Formats: sequence, structure tokens, C-alpha cells
Amino acid sequence: MDCRKVRSYLSLYLDSELSPETTFDISQHLEECEDCRVAAEREGKLEALLKARLLDEESGDAERWRSALESGGPKARRRNFSSHWLYPAIAAGLLLVAVTTLYAWRRGRHQELDLAAAVASAHEEFLGRPNHAYSISGTGDSVVSYFQRALSPGFRLNAGEWSECAHLGGNVCMVQGVRTAHLVCESDAEPVSVFWLSVSDLSSFPGAAARLKSEGTYIHCSVKPYEFCAQEAGGGLIVGVGRGSEEQLRALIESLIPPG
Repeated sequence: MDCRKVRSYLSLYLDSELSPETTFDISQHLEECEDCRVAAEREGKLEALLKARLLDEESGDAERWRSALESGGPKARRRNFSSHWLYPAIAAGLLLVAVTTLYAWRRGRHQELDLAAAVASAHEEFLGRPNHAYSISGTGDSVVSYFQRALSPGFRLNAGEWSECAHLGGNVCMVQGVRTAHLVCESDAEPVSVFWLSVSDLSSFPGAAARLKSEGTYIHCSVKPYEFCAQEAGGGLIVGVGRGSEEQLRALIESLIPPG
């Protein structure tokens, strides 16, 4: 497991929310990688600090609550017996809101990165190949035919637009256990990876699935040093990852959506 993927899972790892296999892989990585180990320790200290602050009652809080209640006059004082339950209830409510907000923020941060981190790793693996070699090349029609045979009859791509791209090739690629079509082209002399996967395979990427459900058919995030965007179309998800702007990536993947 590479550093990018490990760091995208750190929050869930620290909360013991990952599968045993993934937890073991991350633990092994942390033993060998000092940078990631330091990042995990820093994240753990931050969480501990936040929890401590949430659970710590500021000095004088209880007295201020009592003073506010008693300032209401005789009626408030006659009902003062209820303050024994009121203070803990207010504190518990505030704590619940704070913890829920923190959890949602951390979960949302992780959700932005699961599919993005996975395809960014596959993109970097491609860049590490000698001469950026990939086995499948040719016109748009031949590439579409290949992926329909090798991957899924549901594979769709605008073959005409792909033929116009400065394409470097493509192949079937495993992304976090999911078979995807991986095509590579150049945009402003920079390699850009385009992935296609079936919408049914999004169950392997719950973060991306949740964001698509809440935001519509298009999602975007940064996964440094790259930009990531994905567009749902015709039962598939077309994903782009590479350097450059979001606008460039989005224009590319939208051009590859098949007509109709």
C-alpha cells in the first residue's frame, strides 16, 4: 500500500473502522515508513486534543449557569431543583453536536479521497513504466471494441473524440480490486489518465458513491499533485486524473461521453 492511500485512510485506521486486511496493511506500512508514521502520530494527537477539549468543562461554567437561572427571580428559584438535571443535559447536548460535527467532517474528508487516491496511484504506476508503455493502442473504434470484449459489454466511449486525442494507449487495470478500463492521453504535454468503471462497482468506493448521491452526476476533488473529477454517464463512470486544472479535466471526460 502506498503513502497516498495510507494517508487517506488514517482517520478510519485510528478509529478502527477498517477491515482487518486493510488495517494490517496500514500497520505494516507505518512500521516501514517514518513519514507516514509521523503523520499518523500527528493525527492521533489532534484527535486526542479535540476529544479532551470537548469533554473538559471550562472552570466556572456551572456557576455561570446557576447565576443565569437564579437571576430569573422567585419563580426560577422555586424551579431550581430541576437544575440538577438541566446542567448535564445541556452539556450532553453540546457534546453530541460537537462530536457529530467532527465525525461528519472527518468522514467527508475521507470520502473525497477514496476513489481519487486509488486512481491517482494507478496513474503514478503508469508513469513509472518505461517510456510510458501500455499495450493497447489504435483508433477509437478498436479501443472500444477491445474493452467491450475484455471488460464489459456496457463499456461506452466517444470513439471519434478518443481518436482525436493524443492518446498513449490503454489497458484493463485493477483499481482497489475493481477491473477498470484505463486509457492515457496527453493534455498540454502532460499525461492524463481516464478510467471507466461500471456504476455497479462504486460499492467498492463508498466515499465517491455517497458524494455522487448527494451532489448529482459529477464530482471533483484535489489529490495533490493532481486534480480528480468523475462524471456518471450511461451506466458507467468516466474518471479523469492528472495535472492541470479541473476545467481541463472536466472538458476532456465530457468530450468522451458517448452521444445519446
